[in-house]
Amino acid sequence: MDNKTICSLTISKLLKELYFEEVTNKMYCTDVRHNGKSISYEEELDLKFENKSKEIEYVKYGKVLTMNNKNGEYKEACSAPTILEAVDWIRRTFDIHITVVPEWRNKPIYGANVYYFEPKQHDYAKLLTPQYFNQYEDCMEYAIKKALEYAESIRDNK
Repeated sequence: MDNKTICSLTISKLLKELYFEEVTNKMYCTDVRHNGKSISYEEELDLKFENKSKEIEYVKYGKVLTMNNKNGEYKEACSAPTILEAVDWIRRTFDIHITVVPEWRNKPIYGANVYYFEPKQHDYAKLLTPQYFNQYEDCMEYAIKKALEYAESIRDNK
């Protein structure tokens, strides 16, 4: 699994705000840097021992780490779910369904559809008109963001 399959930091933060608490395989965490390069914990300690603490830069959510994580377990971390984990959680939690439809217009493009299922009315509402993207991941990112914006409005109106 590469970083393209995980949600961006922006989406991961939105999920965290909406109480996404699933265990994920990756997380965004603080990146410790010296002279613009990531350094190990041992290198950080060496710099501190050499009284060079001012040369150390801490970039919040600057690194993706492979490690089981659940939002809330680590104060300075944010779960980085896969796109599919996010879509499944949104569906189960808010009854918001995301689909991507491939089309051909001299090349493959992807259209995003987002629907909200209204259980009381036994009907659904289309939340956005299709937007088209050249990359599947960009399309999913857009659809997830729109779904989370709507989920936030549902939560705020309860």
